[in-house]
This record gives sequence, C-alpha cells and structure tokens, in this order.
Amino acid sequence: MPDDKFIDDFIRMSEKYNADLSSYLIFSLGEPKYVRSQNKDVTVLRVNSEFELPQNLIEKLNRCKVIILHSFDWKYLSFIEKIVKEVKIIWVFWGIDGYNAIKKSKYLSKSSLAMQFGKSPLDLIKLNVRFFLNNFILEKQKACREIIKRVDFCATFVKDDLELVKRINPNIEGLYFSYFNETGYNLLEPELSGRDKGLNILLGNSANSTNEHSSALLRLSEINFKGKIYCPLSYSGTEVYINNVIKLGTRLFGDKFNPLTEFLKYEEYSKIISDSDIVFMNHIRQQAVGNIFKSICLLKPVILHKKSYLRSTFLDWGLKIYDFEILNNRKLIKKSDLEKNREIVLKRLDENNNLGFFTKILEISRTQD
Repeated sequence: MPDDKFIDDFIRMSEKYNADLSSYLIFSLGEPKYVRSQNKDVTVLRVNSEFELPQNLIEKLNRCKVIILHSFDWKYLSFIEKIVKEVKIIWVFWGIDGYNAIKKSKYLSKSSLAMQFGKSPLDLIKLNVRFFLNNFILEKQKACREIIKRVDFCATFVKDDLELVKRINPNIEGLYFSYFNETGYNLLEPELSGRDKGLNILLGNSANSTNEHSSALLRLSEINFKGKIYCPLSYSGTEVYINNVIKLGTRLFGDKFNPLTEFLKYEEYSKIISDSDIVFMNHIRQQAVGNIFKSICLLKPVILHKKSYLRSTFLDWGLKIYDFEILNNRKLIKKSDLEKNREIVLKRLDENNNLGFFTKILEISRTQD
C-alpha cells in the first residue's frame, strides 16, 4: 500500500469482513502523512525510489496466499518478478497505474501537453519529441504491462478500465471494489450556505495535464461564459503547466478565474463544490472519482468528456451524465435527475457492495491451503 488517504478506511473494511487475517505493508519514502491506523498488523516500510525490497521480505511475501496491490508503481516489477506463481495477486486499479500501461496519446492531447512547455524554440522541440514518444510503448509502459500480466485479479468498479486491462492480460479476472462510501467520505454532508450568486463552475481536480484544461477553458470562452471558475491546481503538475493554465485562465476570464494552488482541507474543498453550479471534468482517463461522487451527492450536474473512460459505467448505472451543451441550455438540467443521480450513487457506494471482494480473498486463501 502507498501512504494515501484511502488506506485507513480500507483497513477498517478489511478487518470488518476478514478480521485478523491480513498484514498491511505501507510503502513510504518518509514518515507517513495519511495512514493513521493503529491496527497491530500495520507495518510502515521505508523504501527507496527503486522499491528494492530486502530478501527476507521477498521470502515472507512468497509465504503469503494472497497479495493485494493498492495501485502500483512501474518499478514494482523488480520485486513482482520474484513472487512465485502460487501466490495470487489482486490489484486494486487506481488510475494512472493502469493507464501507464498504454500509450499516453490515448488520453492526452497535444494541446494539453503543450501547456507543460514554454514558448522557446528548444521548448518547441521538446514538445514535439514528447508528443512523438507518447505514441509508443516505452520502458515504463512495458514494465506496467508485465506487472498486469502477472496479476490474477483486477479490482475496480469501472467497466472500461477492466476492458483496458483484459486487452493486456486476457486471463485476468475482474472483482468489484470501491474505496468510496458514505462512512469514510462523508458523501451526505449537507450543502453549505453562503454561496455566491451566478453560474459557477468547478473545472478539473488537479494540475495534471490529463485534465485537459486548455480545451475546456477555450470552449468556455467560445460561449462567452461569465461565471466564476474554480480550478484546483494544488498537486500532480509541474510549475510550468500550472503557470500556463493560470495565464490562459486569467487572460480569458480575468478575476473570474480562480486557481486553487494551495491544498485545501476537506471541509474547504466541499464548500467549493457546494458553491459550484456545474462540475466540469474534461479528462479522458479515469480520475477525480471522489470529486465526481461528492458532486453528485451535492446535487451538482457533472459534465464529462465524450471519450471519458468513466462514462459507460455511469450510464450503465443509470446516471444522468451531461455534455458541454448544458452551458448553453440550463433547462436540460432537472432537479429530479440530480436527485435520482444521488440515490443511485449512494446505493452503488454502500460499502456492503464490497463484501464479494473480501469473500473472494477468503475463498482464494482457503483454496491455497
């Protein structure tokens, strides 16, 4: 497990369903920032950037019946290759761990990539080289594909993510799992008062170029959008990219463009969502899932990119997912649809839906005896 905000709640669920059967190994470069669990079976392992595990740990892993990877770094391959075939591996798909196994050109446009570079001739050369390389499977992608080929089960709730993985490893089995639930993420927090008047938008979830900020801002400019734009840029992006997004947003919208460059507490971020009338997620690859679920539970219409990997899953669930056109015709947004969306999401995110995941772990363990 990485040191991440999802982990404590996973440990809580794991112990609820399969008490005292697991050990939890946290990989951390330094002191953990997010994992606070006091469970006696939690161990924090200081790792280097190459994830070179000591031999005695490899031997312990090979005595396990099941190993669960909560996402993975492509450099995990150095120890995954040493895990014997008898040990079953379940991988909980997070996002970039899976998308790192395919060409970046599948989910990152050249216009968004260009925002990572300056305007000098050298930067132009770097941009074109990077754009060219994004059309190929390189070392990182190859390593991720090898890890996926070794994995026995992929745990996710996103249909298109599982299909992506199955194209790499046809033998992989899918398991339903979601970290998101009302208990751990306060999805039913009531809407906060004191919001600004006017039409406000929350755009994207991070400073990663996969948010496709440039095309979203240009489309908003084309329709002469006059409302406030909240744009989270506090993590997962380079300084150059962040500065370029801020410059573009400010040039097009002036002080109506509000870049959020400081990491906000959960309560503060919830207020931003509550102050927004529409949530616009322009990414293609699966990301910002927590933001989307929180927005739906606050009765916000969510715009997704037409190629979004999340779209087919949400449509299968029966959710009303919106396109850019609602900004020109807000009559398309009906409160009854938004209320139905919240009802569907809360039902889907009942943590008891994860019971099959934990039951499968127990079943695999018993068959390995």
